Amino acid sequence: MCIGKHTRLVRYLVFTICILFFACSFSAAQLARMDSLKQELVTLSNDTSKIDVLFELSFAHHQLDIVKCREYAEEALRISEKLQDNNRIALAHNYMGIAAQLEGNSAQAIDHWEKCLSLSKSTKFLEGEMKALNNLGLVQKEKGNIEESLNYFLSALKVHEETGEVKEEITILSNIGYLYLSVDDNDNAFKYLQLAVEKGEKQKNRSCLGSPYHRIGEYYVKQKDYETALSYLSEAYDICKEYAQDLRITSTLRLMGECQYYLGMPKKSRKSFIEAEEKLLTIGERYTELFALYNTWALICSELGNYEVAFAKANTTYDLAMTNNLETFKLSALQLLAKLHEKSGNFKDALYFQKAASEQHDMLDLRSKEELALELEAKYQSDKKQIAIELFKSREENTNAKLKAKNLVMLISGLIALLIAILAFQLYNANRTKQQYNDQLTAQVEERTKELESSNIKLKNSNMELERFAYIASHDLKTPLRNIISFTGLLERRLNHVKDEQIQEYFTFLKQGGKRMNFLIEDLLEYSKFSSSEYEGIREKVDLNVICKELKNTISHTLKERDADIQIDQQLPTIIGNYSSFFLLFKNLVENGIKYNESENPLVIIHYEKYVDTFSIFFKDNGIGIQEEFFDKIWEMFSRLHNHSKYEGTGLGLATCKKIMDSLNGNIDVSSTVDEGSIFELSFPSSMLIGQSEIQQPKTVCEKPVEEKVLS
Repeated sequence: MCIGKHTRLVRYLVFTICILFFACSFSAAQLARMDSLKQELVTLSNDTSKIDVLFELSFAHHQLDIVKCREYAEEALRISEKLQDNNRIALAHNYMGIAAQLEGNSAQAIDHWEKCLSLSKSTKFLEGEMKALNNLGLVQKEKGNIEESLNYFLSALKVHEETGEVKEEITILSNIGYLYLSVDDNDNAFKYLQLAVEKGEKQKNRSCLGSPYHRIGEYYVKQKDYETALSYLSEAYDICKEYAQDLRITSTLRLMGECQYYLGMPKKSRKSFIEAEEKLLTIGERYTELFALYNTWALICSELGNYEVAFAKANTTYDLAMTNNLETFKLSALQLLAKLHEKSGNFKDALYFQKAASEQHDMLDLRSKEELALELEAKYQSDKKQIAIELFKSREENTNAKLKAKNLVMLISGLIALLIAILAFQLYNANRTKQQYNDQLTAQVEERTKELESSNIKLKNSNMELERFAYIASHDLKTPLRNIISFTGLLERRLNHVKDEQIQEYFTFLKQGGKRMNFLIEDLLEYSKFSSSEYEGIREKVDLNVICKELKNTISHTLKERDADIQIDQQLPTIIGNYSSFFLLFKNLVENGIKYNESENPLVIIHYEKYVDTFSIFFKDNGIGIQEEFFDKIWEMFSRLHNHSKYEGTGLGLATCKKIMDSLNGNIDVSSTVDEGSIFELSFPSSMLIGQSEIQQPKTVCEKPVEEKVLS
């Protein structure tokens, strides 16, 4: 039920008076309870009892001391594995996941909770299953996977229907409300949060009300109803303090400080922020809540005109993100600094941080694309592995059936030796049964084989559709991109008379972004084209000298503009291959050598060597070179070692080269010296050569004479 503002304030005052009498004694009781558990742990000899005490200590410390929380959980896991108690192993993984999440290691936390879920399902341990589902829902919410998070929470509620645990139900309802609140679905958020509050207020133990009161207070903060929000948050604060829930206290204090500021209580607001900071530093929470606190604190200080403190807190958020390698937090910190500089009138620094935020956003966007590609590859490997497992099971079933049939025959033979008269009839029945069983088994094996063949065909079609999708998606992007670029040019010409440097800078950003996007689409089209299995099958006679001549004509403008040159020191071979593949391969490597080159006269030398079973073509440039630790990274899709402001590009050039070499059964390798240049070696089997019988001894490209033949 909804509680009016005045009624809520009266209840809060009464409750506060009660807390003054009982809070101190209860907190002391909590600490005494933990001391008692520690003493009990020393005296216990039964391992099962020890594990249960360790669980209680781990959870009791998760809001007070994260290191202790993890240590108690690790000890519980060690003893549980020794006892082979799967239910307690599952709970130990749950508590270790809580500690890992509080330490900022969400990947490790997910791993622990998935282990807890798997073990709990295998033993039908409902308590462990519900805890794991709820925690997985929370971590997926923090990662921005809203639909997946909601599915976990709803699954946890479904498990709750079998357990009937009210405290866990209140927690899950509160988390669902918080999830809806994060995506601005205020109606559903209030529905679930109010339901959690109503169920919690019916319980004798008020410890379960800390989370619902906190979440519904956060709901009213978003509605800018700060008076109602403060009343709920104050009650949440008292409950959390009463039950030593220090971590939740910090987030409650942050929201209370925000409400107090907007209600005209700046001194109380500052006091709340300081108390939250002290508790977080004491607990050891390193990332999420500390980052949120400094972010809110900086914004409030900027509203008060105290830019010195605002910038100090904002810089601290940036340091937190950089120290702990939190790329998403780094983006938020840069956006906050840009906003503060703009608000303080420092537009130059505001523009600098805005540009940095934009580059960080681009980097995160590229990373998400790489993660998507890895996810698709992992799915393909998983499906392939599943098919292999099913085929193995089918064969195993067939083998076991044959073994059973063989054993049956042996048994019948033994019985024949003892009971010749009786076994005549039994042998007839046994043979008939065996025949029917074998016929049925053969039919099942044939059906399963057909299913596996159908699955294999579907998997191949799925891969082809993925390649087609990349090509079509890139192709269809070109039309709207051309429209954007065209209308940008039209708008620039229309506003040519307006002498505004900022507008001209915006046009520059638009044109550069359009150009970069166009390069990305073109490269993605090329990459998807050479991912086609049909394209790989084309084989024809290719004269590499003709390719070099055509290449020089194609990039003549670039050569003239950079005063660059392409040289070969001998006649290149004629091979069996694919003309388009080799042209794109040569073009990408030559353009790469010219683009990443600070020399006044960029030079790319093409050299050919033939060995016993292979031949190689070398591309040597006098560019900036590549550091050795990046030799493996340069072949990855969208991988760039420099930002767009220094060198243009999409990060697909060398990835395309790698893809082409794989399709030609060749190998590409690189050696480089920083500031001196790079050498790319393309190795192919000698079977691709036409009319080449002589074998040369290997030599490095660096040993070639200076007077090479200039490609004309």
